[in-house]
Amino acid sequence: MKRKFSESFSETDTMEQAYFESFQNEYFLKTEQNRIAVLNQLKEQTVDLYRESIKEYDVHRFKANRLHFSGQKISFNLTNGFKKFIREENVYFLRRNSNAMLNLLKSLPGFLSFGHNDLKTIMNQHFFSIMTLRTLKLYLNDEFYFMLDDTIQINKELFAFLYDKKSRNYTFHMFSSIRSLNLTEKEIGLMIPFFLSSIYKNLENKELMKEVYGYYSNALFDEFKKNKRSVEFMKKFTYIACMGPKVNNALMDVSLM
Repeated sequence: MKRKFSESFSETDTMEQAYFESFQNEYFLKTEQNRIAVLNQLKEQTVDLYRESIKEYDVHRFKANRLHFSGQKISFNLTNGFKKFIREENVYFLRRNSNAMLNLLKSLPGFLSFGHNDLKTIMNQHFFSIMTLRTLKLYLNDEFYFMLDDTIQINKELFAFLYDKKSRNYTFHMFSSIRSLNLTEKEIGLMIPFFLSSIYKNLENKELMKEVYGYYSNALFDEFKKNKRSVEFMKKFTYIACMGPKVNNALMDVSLM
């Protein structure tokens, strides 16, 4: 079953080919001298916003490391009352994540120029894939350590309960794939606006999105070049970039209550 699951994400499509070709294209790899300062400023501003957006998970990371390295396993009795409680808490968390994502979106250079309808479309298209990037540090060795409180860990079993096993497997596969790239903090930060700008369907201002995508893809690929990322790395990155919308759609289709 695991092999079939991996195969479901390995289909090559035009989007994947476009990402890989854009990395090879000298336009994305070579910048004129007078653009270096602009790129660096965009990178620094983006990573600062990313760091600010994940501060709320500092406590979670501390608890995650404590649980992970202690080897402690938390088990739960899924009574009707407990099921109701964690569903309500999860919806509350998703609302907070939505607010945080909207604040991040409005703070990233270029996105505030979009109208309300376009911002809503961008949010819906990338909600869970961006949440995956923001909570990436809570994924350790095929386990998720998001804490609803001091005692309730949304581990892989509870994640499957809140969504479903198929969506859990998709999400954990994305977590694992991103982790395998050993990305720097700046690369993760730049991936967020790169993902957010990787959309053209159902937008009112498609031309603006093409421009925004150009800026962020340029910045991200320049960072990859600076870090001497290999062609093999880029193939894996392309695979993940194409995986994001599929993970998002799978989780969006789940009834949460």
